[in-house]
Amino acid sequence: MRVITTKLATPEIQQQIEVLPYSTSFHDDWNTVVATSSSGTFLHKREYMEYHSHRFDECSVMVRYKGDFIAVFPACRTNEDAINSYAGLTYGGLLWKYGLHSDIVLEILTAVAQYYAQAGMKSMIYKSVPHIYRIHPDEADLYWLWKQNAVLQHRQLSSAFRLNHQGNSALPYNNLRKRKMQKGQQAQLRFREAENRDEWADFWQHLAHELWTNHQKIVVHTLDEILLLKNRFPDHIHLYIAVEENATDGDPVQAGMVIYETDQVIHSQYIMVSDKGRGNGALDFVTDQVFRLYSNKVATEDGVSWFDFGISSEGDGTPLNRGLLFQKEGFGARSLCYDTYEINLETLVL
Repeated sequence: MRVITTKLATPEIQQQIEVLPYSTSFHDDWNTVVATSSSGTFLHKREYMEYHSHRFDECSVMVRYKGDFIAVFPACRTNEDAINSYAGLTYGGLLWKYGLHSDIVLEILTAVAQYYAQAGMKSMIYKSVPHIYRIHPDEADLYWLWKQNAVLQHRQLSSAFRLNHQGNSALPYNNLRKRKMQKGQQAQLRFREAENRDEWADFWQHLAHELWTNHQKIVVHTLDEILLLKNRFPDHIHLYIAVEENATDGDPVQAGMVIYETDQVIHSQYIMVSDKGRGNGALDFVTDQVFRLYSNKVATEDGVSWFDFGISSEGDGTPLNRGLLFQKEGFGARSLCYDTYEINLETLVL
């Protein structure tokens, strides 16, 4: 189905914007838009989105302007009259080629919203990309959400800090983190990247046990899924571990961190410490080593690079895990918000 939008603010632009449902024939075009956008990451690539396509009723669209694909909108249907951008990702929303003028972006967003409204959708969930993931200041979508009277549905609290601080802008570790880090060093743990499936499996077993025992939650990815994604994105997904060499109990991995590496953000997707590792300060040790690794990598690069610890809030964002927040802020991180908005498609402001 080809939809040319109606009732856009500028008649000339109205005739130049096309919203089309995504199909596999657009695979390469989709990835090209993501790669040339200011806020897209490897999570928006088709190879990532499709690893769990069986879980979602996808209804993503692509946008052509003057005949060229210039934007994509990852989306899935969450019920008969609601869509979500995107339920399977931490953040979604419209991704557009860098350099596109903001007035065109605003028109495209209205066009996409109209497309779904014409298809019978009544509401849209929009998970905006946090600002540190945007390579350039490009937040026209946030302005559009405000103009549409979008409701802030959820606000999750994450913690982040810059890896390439200038001058004395870095916040120091607190004393507790320093003591635990030193304890890990004294335990003579070895820091390195996981080398094989067995080490990933050891980490995953501890992670699953910890999440279920302490939070009654299951890991979002299965071991096979994360290894599939690791195979597809070997330069973007890493597992760094603190290992006890020659462990007599056959359980060498004491702590670890799964890293999602994007253009300018190092994101800790999963963090784990075993019972033995907790007593050895292994988590603080591996966290400090990860910071050092990436700080050295960006030391000679231009621009800003960030470390994002991930959220410390739960559910709709209201319950806050203050112990987890205290731990992250002990390393010098401070608050970053992940926002989710809801738009009423029946009352679009055109």
